[in-house]
Amino acid sequence: MLNFFRHFLQTKGPGHGLERFLEVVWRFTRGGRRLDHIIDLVEKTLGSHQVRITFFVSAGVIGRHRSRIERLKRLGHEIGSHGVYHSRMDLLDRSRQLHVLEESQILLERAGFDPQGFRSPYLSYDQGTREALESSRFLWTSGRVILWDWGSDNCLCVERLEPLYNLLSSEEEIALPDRRNEVLDIPVCAPDDEMLYERCRVRDTDGLLRAWTSVFDAVHQRGELCQILFHPERFPYTDAVIGSLVERVSNSRPPVWMATLREVGEWWRERGNWTWTRVQSGGLEVTAPEGSTFLVNAAGCEDSCQIPVRSTCPFLGSFRVAEPSARWPAWTITVSKRSPESLLDWLKEEGFCAEYGDAGEEANPFLDYPGFDDKDKRAILQKLDSVQAPLFRLWRWPNECLSAFCISGDICAVDLRDFIDRMLHF
Repeated sequence: MLNFFRHFLQTKGPGHGLERFLEVVWRFTRGGRRLDHIIDLVEKTLGSHQVRITFFVSAGVIGRHRSRIERLKRLGHEIGSHGVYHSRMDLLDRSRQLHVLEESQILLERAGFDPQGFRSPYLSYDQGTREALESSRFLWTSGRVILWDWGSDNCLCVERLEPLYNLLSSEEEIALPDRRNEVLDIPVCAPDDEMLYERCRVRDTDGLLRAWTSVFDAVHQRGELCQILFHPERFPYTDAVIGSLVERVSNSRPPVWMATLREVGEWWRERGNWTWTRVQSGGLEVTAPEGSTFLVNAAGCEDSCQIPVRSTCPFLGSFRVAEPSARWPAWTITVSKRSPESLLDWLKEEGFCAEYGDAGEEANPFLDYPGFDDKDKRAILQKLDSVQAPLFRLWRWPNECLSAFCISGDICAVDLRDFIDRMLHF
């Protein structure tokens, strides 16, 4: 209990901490009836758009509120694990973290759910969390938080979250699933409702909508993944905002793939197995999952290459959507022999056909990055998006969608008893 209150003061400050504590008592006093109302509101707001949310649920709430979580499942929403009692993972050693992962998964499975994903309570994790996840049965996690600019320069309260959230900058990070390990890591876009509503005091509908719209627009323009995170107890204050945001996403062009985190994880793994080989004719033979989006940049040879495109409108940079095919011209990227294999692996994950070679051997783009690291990725993509040379690319998302959009929610307590359990097991 003492650790919880220390955390409360550290991340919120005395004045805001007291205000937040009183709000929690008021919100959770109605308990299950309030969650019933919120579920009705979620369905009313998002049901007509066929939007399904990934809810991360602490297994400790299942015993008293199983019927409500089952209702979410029946409505088509996905259930993931949020620990057992919302314990802060980075304060536990690796073996205890693995125990939390295994126990939460077993409890949810016994209740009839199939949790394939896990989110750390408080979005806190460390290297021990990553190692424990690699030893668990979870297929993906979602706790990497990327902070986007939403037009606010006076929100110092967000800095208090840095010890919890491990905040990353959108200027440096690419908002895509990370499959460097066995457990896929699907990023969250910040600010979430906690940052906006509680910390930055952005509580009017217009202000909230401007913030999340600016984040989505930036993500969509870059062709990445926008995952909006909210907490159900706050949904009555943000339902109109989320509804308007979903409307904007639905009307975006090029279109947006709206999916659950499970669907994103399944697609990213399937797409990750795509292959390309050179054939005797000198072209490329490509195998990719059904629904894949093929892009071409035929700069400089539009007349002679004769690659059928679906539209003359730009899709991303100078790339356009092409008709699906198993055979393509030998439009590859040449990588210097002193560059590491990790550069080739990453280029393949980004959908490019790349191979070692020397500069000037062919009229292909040439990359020379002996010290390739994550910090180089953004600059490389910007270069390739506008390169004036023929290039093939297997796009990130299916069905000619430019970007992807997900909504997730965390359920760690329904009534005051749940919240007390959360404090005791901090």
